[in-house]
Amino acid sequence: HNLICIQFVPGLRMSDLIYQGRRNRVIRQEAIRLMTVLGALMKTFYEGTVSPGCETAAFLFEYLTYCSDRLDRMPVFKHLFFRGYSESGERLIEEFRASDVSPSFTHGDMVFRNIHIDGHQVGLIDFANTNFKSHILNDVYNIWFALANMILPTDYRHHLIQGLKNG
Repeated sequence: HNLICIQFVPGLRMSDLIYQGRRNRVIRQEAIRLMTVLGALMKTFYEGTVSPGCETAAFLFEYLTYCSDRLDRMPVFKHLFFRGYSESGERLIEEFRASDVSPSFTHGDMVFRNIHIDGHQVGLIDFANTNFKSHILNDVYNIWFALANMILPTDYRHHLIQGLKNG
């Protein structure tokens, strides 16, 4: 289903395309369209692999705890950006477990450097962190976090997020 499944995935990294869209309206519209394609792909992953009644893999919670704790302990930056991340991570884990969310397949490292654009095709690389009992929200969060940390006009960022949601 339009997935490139070969050793080499040609194309431009999604982050480079998004940055090019800051100054070029045609590229901007294509980036937004491709975010919709990416959202639809992630939805397909979820719908095709959701496992109601199964436990979410412990790795998701271990990874969240590790990242939250590490950010909370960063010298200098913890006071500016990451104060309270350990407690926030613990609350998120508790809320997630209480929500009874069904696990599904996740790419596990859904960041823009692992998304390549070749014409109208979206190719994914680096499936080393794939997990079949995680949750697609992990991948969605990685994309959202990347967008939140890119220097983009606010309206452009908003349209990219909407594209992902509309997929």
